[in-house]
Amino acid sequence: MASNYMFTQVDRSMAGSTVLPQSSANPSPHKRTDGGNVQLMEARLVELYSSLRALGRSNDQLKEALLDDPNDSDFITAIDENLTAMRGQRELCMELVRDMKGQGMNIDLPEDICNLDVLATPTSQDQEESQSSAPITQTPTETDTGVYL
Repeated sequence: MASNYMFTQVDRSMAGSTVLPQSSANPSPHKRTDGGNVQLMEARLVELYSSLRALGRSNDQLKEALLDDPNDSDFITAIDENLTAMRGQRELCMELVRDMKGQGMNIDLPEDICNLDVLATPTSQDQEESQSSAPITQTPTETDTGVYL
């Protein structure tokens, strides 16, 4: 177990600040630490945009590789993990934008971030099952919320 460096009382007084105890639990990667500071929120947004774009490119490459080997469970798992991370990051982006607008900022999510496909991609097993199952024979029914099969 790695030991944490603990400041002594002399170290704290020399630094001129109080050292807060560190939590032993890992913080959530999506935990807000900006304290409502618009500049910190904007910096976090830029970081999230970069991460989302990189994860999107990674998934595009993984999907392309899946064409050559559709049963590669490592690729499928990586895509699913990326999608989970992307959903959380995009939700945090939306929260940050909403909070920044609440403080009078004129900001919106970039179009490419809004258009990212963060829905689960069917695995090769799901695709095989859907191809082998009998076709749906129900007729659509209309309700006040839409049309359903």
